[in-house]
Amino acid sequence: MLIQATNLNNNAIRSLEDRNLAGRIRNIIIDPDNGQIIAFVLSQFWGEPRVISPKDVVGFSPGMIVIRNNEVILSLKDIVRAQKVWDNKIHLINSKCKTESGKILGNIDDFLIDLETMIVVKYYVSGNNILSPLAPNRIILASKTIKITKGLVIVQNEEEQMSQKEMAKVANT
Repeated sequence: MLIQATNLNNNAIRSLEDRNLAGRIRNIIIDPDNGQIIAFVLSQFWGEPRVISPKDVVGFSPGMIVIRNNEVILSLKDIVRAQKVWDNKIHLINSKCKTESGKILGNIDDFLIDLETMIVVKYYVSGNNILSPLAPNRIILASKTIKITKGLVIVQNEEEQMSQKEMAKVANT
């Protein structure tokens, strides 16, 4: 099953054990080396962020993520790789996307996640912004990623990418 990351934001987290609301999703931490989801960050007002490892998710339904029990909710520091990515402020949403040759494609508005593998499969990039006002909106395969850093995703050169219009033409033929 595929889902856009923004559709997971604010989803309820419920425990199978007691069916109570355990929290809501605030953010998703992605490993910049391989596009794998490392953790789901829960909303909270203060204190050390609390997270859920993807391996502790037993199911997804509209507006809800189901976990075994509340004991799987951890402190961010309990998942070392997640803590490192969080501390380095590496987030996909609102990151600039550019080619390895330096051409700015736009900003990442959303990304598509394969819920079975917990891997990012596509980026949704809007080109209509100050940095690239005439650039088209694009869907970029995550497999074309070269590097992810704070505020920036570098992908293969543009001739290897397709705009949404081009992808629609290919899909309709």
